Amino acid sequence: MKDWPIAVLDILGFKSITENYDIEDIHSAYKSSIDITLRAAQLFPKNNFIYNIYSDSIIVFPKDNKREDLLALIDICRLFLYGVFCTSVRTLPIFLPMRGAISIGEFIYTNDTITKRNINILAEYNTNILIGKAIVDAYQWEKKQKWIGISLTEKAKYIIETDKSKNIDNLISDNILVKYNVPTEEGNINSYAINSIDKTQINAVINSFSHMMEGHDDIIKYKYQNTIDFIKYIDKNNLFYPKQP
Repeated sequence: MKDWPIAVLDILGFKSITENYDIEDIHSAYKSSIDITLRAAQLFPKNNFIYNIYSDSIIVFPKDNKREDLLALIDICRLFLYGVFCTSVRTLPIFLPMRGAISIGEFIYTNDTITKRNINILAEYNTNILIGKAIVDAYQWEKKQKWIGISLTEKAKYIIETDKSKNIDNLISDNILVKYNVPTEEGNINSYAINSIDKTQINAVINSFSHMMEGHDDIIKYKYQNTIDFIKYIDKNNLFYPKQP
């Protein structure tokens, strides 16, 4: 598959979460957060996208390589992030912060059922194989980022900037994609960040994140502060989604 879009999302601090909470409570919080997104994503044809969820990793990609599927994937990531911000201001026992990356490139996915008969026993084996440059690119960029947020890899950024279609322009003009210096382990790197900041929730989210910073070490605080800085950037430049007059 050439130039195929894919999103790799990760729940931050999952090891600590599994050590401090009951697995049933984690599953419930995880399911609630994901359900918020998938219910909101019902406007996209369900069968057009594949969702692979393993522990703290979520991988999403379209079955087809249509231009509108790239646009829809970006919007699905926005909805995932919106779900994170929504749950941050609720009194839930577990908060699941998310970081992610969208890449475009080569990868192969197969989902096969293998049936084998051994004497009188009929057995079925399900195999999922997902490999390719785009996945590595997305994983590497996701791990580099130092915040709660989702942004485009360099390859995806290049394709967005060289695509002159009206739909891509609309993503930027509608503030779904925002040009931003994304905080990474190598310093701030210019890219496009997914924006899901609603003007009506901004103060609540900032207050919630500021409260959640308390009691954490400097590494965790740094990620939360970078997220707050992004939210304040959106506020200062009136880049809310939905777009404000």
